Amino acid sequence: MSLRLPPLVVLKFGSSVLPSPAHLGVAVEEIYRARRAGEGVVAVVSAFGETTDALTHELGPDPDAVCARAASTLLGTGEGRAAALLALELSRRGLPARLLDAGEIGLRAEGDRRTADPCAVDPEVLRAVIARGEIAVVPGFVARHVEGGPCLLGRGGSDLTAIVLAEALGARCRLLKDTDGLYDRDPRRPGPPPRRFATLTFADAARLDAQVLQPRARRRAERSGLVFEVARPGSPRRTRVGAAETGLDAASPTARPLRLALAGLGTVGGALARRLAGDPRFEIVAAAVRDPARARPPELAALRPVSDLGDLVAAAPDVVVELVGGTGDAARLVARSLEEGIAVVTANKALLAAEGPALADLARRSGTALLGAAAVGGAVPVLETLAALPRARRAEVVEIAGVLNGTTSDLLERGEAGADLATALDAARAAGLCEADPSRDLSGLDALEKLRLAVRALDPDAPLTGAARRGLGAADLERARRARDAGERLRLVARARRERGGFRLRVSPERLAADAHLAGGRGPENRVAIRFADGGELLLAGAGAGALPTAEAVLADLLDLWRATAHRAEGVA
Repeated sequence: MSLRLPPLVVLKFGSSVLPSPAHLGVAVEEIYRARRAGEGVVAVVSAFGETTDALTHELGPDPDAVCARAASTLLGTGEGRAAALLALELSRRGLPARLLDAGEIGLRAEGDRRTADPCAVDPEVLRAVIARGEIAVVPGFVARHVEGGPCLLGRGGSDLTAIVLAEALGARCRLLKDTDGLYDRDPRRPGPPPRRFATLTFADAARLDAQVLQPRARRRAERSGLVFEVARPGSPRRTRVGAAETGLDAASPTARPLRLALAGLGTVGGALARRLAGDPRFEIVAAAVRDPARARPPELAALRPVSDLGDLVAAAPDVVVELVGGTGDAARLVARSLEEGIAVVTANKALLAAEGPALADLARRSGTALLGAAAVGGAVPVLETLAALPRARRAEVVEIAGVLNGTTSDLLERGEAGADLATALDAARAAGLCEADPSRDLSGLDALEKLRLAVRALDPDAPLTGAARRGLGAADLERARRARDAGERLRLVARARRERGGFRLRVSPERLAADAHLAGGRGPENRVAIRFADGGELLLAGAGAGALPTAEAVLADLLDLWRATAHRAEGVA
């Protein structure tokens, strides 16, 4: 089968939006947003904040007098550190990332080592990483000189790196900075309110203040005809540079924070609340917990705890975040919220599998939203990817196959190492990868519910022609060890195959070749392969369990709602 590439985007993160490692979550949000939209991502990273200035100071009072090769090596360490930390942060939040340096992607340049001109790049290395479902992370500003060793692309050179990579890949390019576009005058200077450009021709962009865009990057884009965007992370506003004509945006009001009510402050709810702390886009107005009197960590102490789920609706939120699970109290809370016109974000796959269509219909009739991306795949955008496929391409999907339950993968890995089922379960619980009652995981029911939701995201009207399910037992951990000894991996695989106009579902343990995509995950990582009638495959990977990956998926749904509110406030179609 041939691997299919999704549409590609190059996202460049400037030092102004990443002043320190503490701000890496901003980049993670933007990258995950693109992944949810069905795009393969190349992230180009500048050094943090004033790092380059500090490194320049280390060169001494006359930096032009020092060895250019040594100076390039030193100054490039800022971008290398920032890119490495972003790759680590992506992995920590369940998003598979591959760090690539200039040598690995064949980014070569010529001329002065401090302001070298890019002359070659190998886009196939980047395409191969993205085809495996990974995010490519590349340090900006740095290239390999044609005469050997490192060289730099000039001040603001990460812009140039992003433009060159987007040009070679035929990708969309977005330069993310501390401004939500380009203005007719510097917004930081006193005077009348500046006007923001919605579009700019290259000629008009050349007449603006060069502090926002590197002029060499703009000229490179103009030569190749690459239209790119300048935006602030998370903002619905942006300026398209390279458009056919220049146009201004009307002044717009600022969107107010979304009022949130959290149902559940457990592992995922607590991680989400900490993630939202201090975020001006959201305000947590209530949180339902089993014991309101229980002491909370300092970062959660200010939340208003309630014991009755009904009190969440009474707090008049814009969104209820349902994280209690099950189909009893959770179903009643979700239905009541939707009836009141309150949007709902949930990670409850059991609820959505059992009552999803009815609840979605209720949301439509109430004029609100029901979002549940975190219900399948955790940080892996399974539902979003399937829903984002063009209609004609959806009809060509012949199979959705996935390792959708991280708990069973973790248990089987422990079985490979010789553990029995009881010992493996204890270890998985201690690692936070297993519920107190693992029956839904072991029986395969959890994977089957996720598979149903995946088929529904692909085609809500597709009939299910049958379903077979066999879970894991004690003997399967021994089978996992024997499979490993034979150069294979045992995994609980969920498959939905198109048959006679519908889909037949099956969940069962399967022996897979060790180098197969579905066998490649480790621990709680989920793997998915979407297969098409023409033999093409679209591969997805990432953490499917754990507090941070699940919280990241819930946050992504919340950000979609916030952006929709911001668009309405600004009159954006």
